Amino acid sequence: MRRYLPTALFAFVAIVVLAACNGGDSGPATPTTFEIRPPPGPTVLDPIGAPPGATDVPATSTPPAFDGTRGLAELQVPDSEVAYLSDVRTGRHDEGFDRVTFEFEGGATGYRIEYVDPPITEDPSDLPVEIDGNAFLRVVFFSASAVDLSTDTPRVTCCVSVIMTGFPSLVDLKATGDFEATLSYVLGLSEEVDFRVGTLQNPYRIYIDVAHP
Repeated sequence: MRRYLPTALFAFVAIVVLAACNGGDSGPATPTTFEIRPPPGPTVLDPIGAPPGATDVPATSTPPAFDGTRGLAELQVPDSEVAYLSDVRTGRHDEGFDRVTFEFEGGATGYRIEYVDPPITEDPSDLPVEIDGNAFLRVVFFSASAVDLSTDTPRVTCCVSVIMTGFPSLVDLKATGDFEATLSYVLGLSEEVDFRVGTLQNPYRIYIDVAHP
């Protein structure tokens, strides 16, 4: 003859078993989760300043706007002794221009700088000058020379540096005259662009910047 547990006793046993399975919680069983946290401290950055694994591309710096002209640039200085050209230097600048620097000894000199049409000729012979480029910027210095004739033996005063060209704007540079204290050069450019002129002291220098195309 089978014996049956009373209904109340069966219910009590079932509650005890469930409680043991759930660790004593009265709520429903849930899976245990773990959150892994890094140790406290500063975030390590890579060389460009972004957290490791970041996909953002850092913004690139934009060169400042080139403030120049394509018109006549002219400077007059009071009458003085002849200034002698001692060096000519060229270079490309990442700020968006190429530079030509004319350095003088013995004082300041005036200038006249303007675009001219080919053919380019030599002063005073008017013989043609071969110069690369699609636009030509003539530079004329007054009371200036690259040869000192003040002594019995003429002294060539220029130049120390080797002239380099083939830059984005400045593709060629040629001396085109040195006669009666008037000295001239022509810049051969890849195309007509804005230019600017400035002077520096100790020693006296005149620089010409031509914007990159």
